[in-house]
Amino acid sequence: MIAATMNEMVNVQWEKNYMDNGILDFVLENKLRVFPLHSVIDGKCTCGNEKCSKIGKHPFFTIGWKKVATNDREKIDKLFDFGVSIRKNLGIIMEKDIVCVSVEKKNKDLIDKLLKFGTFCYTSKNSYHFWFRYRKRGAKNIAGIIKDGVEIIGNGKYVIGPGSLYVGGMYEVVNNNFEIKDFPEFLLNIRSNDRITSFVKEGNYKKIVERLENGEKVPKGARAITMLKILMYYRLKRIGQKESADELFRIAKRYSENCFEESLNDEEIAWIV
Repeated sequence: MIAATMNEMVNVQWEKNYMDNGILDFVLENKLRVFPLHSVIDGKCTCGNEKCSKIGKHPFFTIGWKKVATNDREKIDKLFDFGVSIRKNLGIIMEKDIVCVSVEKKNKDLIDKLLKFGTFCYTSKNSYHFWFRYRKRGAKNIAGIIKDGVEIIGNGKYVIGPGSLYVGGMYEVVNNNFEIKDFPEFLLNIRSNDRITSFVKEGNYKKIVERLENGEKVPKGARAITMLKILMYYRLKRIGQKESADELFRIAKRYSENCFEESLNDEEIAWIV
């Protein structure tokens, strides 16, 4: 009986903070797709896994979340009514020209600066989440980690929406300004300078390769030194085997085309090889 009452209270709280405050309407007006995530009850994930490492953060349905996601209100109601006794968090896909700049609370100066833009913003346990429109080259070109504790989320990745629960609290809107402002260009300068330094100073060749395999891109100012480290990684990995210049060139070409923000030309690659 107590458990049922607690679950009922949680669902009422969800309705009040997630539906009645116009959050879903705002999201759908911007043509973004949503889908249900597992949520939190009594400090545990509703997925039922006692050792869950992503409490309230992973998709409710086991099938692909991008296939489930929709901006059709009738379909959304059905998705979130499924398993009615289990409340769900709100997953929102960042796509088109909209990005979310997620800033950990330790970056107080940057948070204060971004709050002045008056764009849509909400908080979680450790971060502020600012939504912006990036109208120039497409949001997918700027997504990624730009410095420690600051990430631009876009390009089809999802964020957890306001009204959702985390252990100990709720994702809450900071202001009632339901407007998405233009992306502040100064963030790209932070990204460029810090990321160049991170590649130049990284001495662990394996970590560089792992960063690239996980989708990070090499900025223009760090291309040659990073390529050298990539090739050194493959030489050390296959120590005792002779890599031909042609094979090293093919490896370098693949990384240049897929993992560099601006590819090296064949002459530059041949020089590094």
